[in-house]
Amino acid sequence: MAEDLAAAAFRVLPMVPCISFVQMVIKEAPDLVLVYCGCPDTKLLIGTSAIVATAPCLVIVFTTDPDADKIALATRSGLHAYVVNGYSQTRLWSVVHLAQAGFRQKRAARGELIELNQRMAKQARLATLLPAKPAALTRTVMAETQDRNADASEALLA
Repeated sequence: MAEDLAAAAFRVLPMVPCISFVQMVIKEAPDLVLVYCGCPDTKLLIGTSAIVATAPCLVIVFTTDPDADKIALATRSGLHAYVVNGYSQTRLWSVVHLAQAGFRQKRAARGELIELNQRMAKQARLATLLPAKPAALTRTVMAETQDRNADASEALLA
């Protein structure tokens, strides 16, 4: 895999133990992390989850393990792609492009959610500042309208 990545113009970092893996990714700040692991364990998936949470980069895992529980854990951990029995040099770019598209969509959705939360928080702050005024204003406007209607009625009857 390292030769394929180098041939595709990827900078390949050295293989390191899982404990050092997260630290290295945070230090090097790559745009993309590709992992090939025949049977990923929970430590690896937790490590990739930490990368997704702390470093804004794509994380793709290639594996030969079709275990449904690990696929579910990989999905919950935020991996951008978890490819079972699918690594090949010819498919590498299509998998990367798929992960990039998903990454952009998630980032856009996250931005929209943050914006919506900020607007809702602003509206909640405004609502706590002005809860009595609208009711008082409404009562005043209604009273003034009733007074004008009463005056108009009296003028018609006179």
